Amino acid sequence: MQVPKSQIQAFVKSELEKIKFTITPDKNKVAALDYIITALTGKIYQLYLRYINLDSKRKIKILKQDLG
Repeated sequence: MQVPKSQIQAFVKSELEKIKFTITPDKNKVAALDYIITALTGKIYQLYLRYINLDSKRKIKILKQDLG
């Protein structure tokens, strides 16, 4: 059973909001960047979401150039 991408995004956002992080969708549409996360300390993180089918792939490698 495959969970829709919107449900996964909603789960990730709710978990980050629980720990008081600020979640902002990427408005500049940088390649592969989905969200910009800001911690209470002011530190900024970039969150990239990528679908991986674990039924067919047991070993994955995500190259830095794939992240944009």
